[in-house]
Amino acid sequence: MKLSSELSKEEIFKHYNNNEFEIYFEGDETIEKNSEGKIWYEGKKSTGENLNGKSNKEHPIQFIIQSRTEFSYPFFIDFY
Repeated sequence: MKLSSELSKEEIFKHYNNNEFEIYFEGDETIEKNSEGKIWYEGKKSTGENLNGKSNKEHPIQFIIQSRTEFSYPFFIDFY
């Protein structure tokens, strides 16, 4: 989901950083698409290091919040 905010990058990171979401700030992401037409973001995920604490009231910033769900089978079945 693409969002826009007047909050600082540091405030955004603190709010959404909870292991459920990936956070990408504008310019750090690329759009990927598979053969089924599903789209997701890849790129440099924010780790919280070196984030600006300055408010963006004059120029709101855009960022992406993404949640991935992956399913792995807990065991391997061999029918042969």
